[in-house]
Amino acid sequence: MIAIDKRYAGSFILTDMPKHDAAKAVRELRRLGVKRQIILSGDRQDAVRELADRIGITEYRGDLLPEQKLQQVKRRRSSPRP
Repeated sequence: MIAIDKRYAGSFILTDMPKHDAAKAVRELRRLGVKRQIILSGDRQDAVRELADRIGITEYRGDLLPEQKLQQVKRRRSSPRP
């Protein structure tokens, strides 16, 4: 939020941009046979969705604590692969 003389004057949002070659890396992993790529992040869900859309990943989870990310990885390792 931006204030001038203690009065609201506007706001702005900062976002992280993916590295310039992230989408290319995702495509290359697919080409090499990595069929399932998932983003597990502590960032806000909407920010994670934006990142996933930009780099071509369709499976993602945001708002996760470190322990929750670990649980997700363990659960996915023990479940059958699609």
